Amino acid sequence: MYYIIETKYVGPNQAQDKYVDVDRIEISISPAITNSSHEERTEGWCGTTNDLAVFAHGEYATIEKARAAITEKFGEVRDGDIFELDDDIVEIYKPGKYAPMSSQTTADWSYDGIQSDIEANTTDERIAELVAEYEADANSNGYTLHSDLEGFMQKRRQELRDKMEDES
Repeated sequence: MYYIIETKYVGPNQAQDKYVDVDRIEISISPAITNSSHEERTEGWCGTTNDLAVFAHGEYATIEKARAAITEKFGEVRDGDIFELDDDIVEIYKPGKYAPMSSQTTADWSYDGIQSDIEANTTDERIAELVAEYEADANSNGYTLHSDLEGFMQKRRQELRDKMEDES
């Protein structure tokens, strides 16, 4: 039998780089174990330790059925770290088609573009277009940007508008 086990970071540091892509989905030949009673579980929450919650998502007769269940439950996934495989874990996946960037990494990655693309008269519509362009660029490199990107652009626009007011 094959079991789907999800580990999800639920702590307070969601935006920090080391936690932004820590979630994982495993196909294991052993069911999940609850933290408190150490019982096997094939469905539901199994407990939380060090801000990592573990959830069981079913038992499957074949690995192909387990993979199909992952796609149905989580949508697109990408390969996880093969170096974390052990005797029981057969495959590891990460949620999402693209690796997420933290807010700070998104800010760093987009800084030069924002400096050159955003002006005081940049419209909200143009900002939306730029967000889509930046996201497409990040996607082509295997990443997805943090949702703060639009706010970074709006902040830059406001800084430029404030500067214009101060100069006049």
